[in-house]
Amino acid sequence: MRFIWFGLGRFGLPMAKNLIDRGHDILVPTNGAHGAAAAREALAWGARPTEPATAVDGWLTCLPRPEDVREVLASIDRSQTSLVVDFSTGHPTGARDIASWLHDRDIRYVDSPVSGSPAQAAEGSLTTWAGAPEPERGSVIRGLLEDVAANIFYMGTVGTGSAMKLVNQVVHITNIAALGDGLALARALGVDEQLAVASMQTSSADSAMLRRFGPAIVAHDFSPRFALKLASKDVRFATAEAAQHDVQLDLLRLVADRLMKLEAEGYGESDFSVLASSLAQEA
Repeated sequence: MRFIWFGLGRFGLPMAKNLIDRGHDILVPTNGAHGAAAAREALAWGARPTEPATAVDGWLTCLPRPEDVREVLASIDRSQTSLVVDFSTGHPTGARDIASWLHDRDIRYVDSPVSGSPAQAAEGSLTTWAGAPEPERGSVIRGLLEDVAANIFYMGTVGTGSAMKLVNQVVHITNIAALGDGLALARALGVDEQLAVASMQTSSADSAMLRRFGPAIVAHDFSPRFALKLASKDVRFATAEAAQHDVQLDLLRLVADRLMKLEAEGYGESDFSVLASSLAQEA
């Protein structure tokens, strides 16, 4: 299949490369917007430059914010495609707004945010939540998602993919904050942090977040994998959606305060796991 890809960032580039490896024709913009600095790497991998009015099976987006998605979709035309699949992390209200906006152009929008690591993106083994009913075998959407993800959850209606990704982010990010509190207690009680992390990996406190981020936190390695400013964005989205439905997320409010303070202290570009460091208590 042929797709135009927007967003060649930490997840987007390996996802695009994976689709190329699986035989898809991937076209990327080279006009300097939204990850075009990585366009040369994608082109060297086998992608092709976009061409005016190219007819494709779909436009694919993997961008930081809903407004970025809106920006790149502003020029979309029904003669080019009838499908947009959005792998970005947004929020259900925004997903439904984009879907309605594109529906007026006779274009279908599917929110299908992803979770995992760049390595999983490169091998096509991510998790994704699609805001759509399960499609028939042989459909463009099903074929695409089966090449992107090993775990696909069809959530039923537009916006529910984005909703489930926010649920995931609440648990994901709060888990890192809880790890930070545990390590703060370890320091105060004179427990070696490295030993604390290693032992918790064998205990009831174990989690995917502890295994993935614990050693780096102890080593004070906060080189960006998932930038704190993006985690803060996701928490703001979750908090706003919860407020619309009168849901009290007390723990998340505390985490949001820590994220906001760290961002104000200049840690926005650091990895979000800085939330579990002593800096979080100091901020």
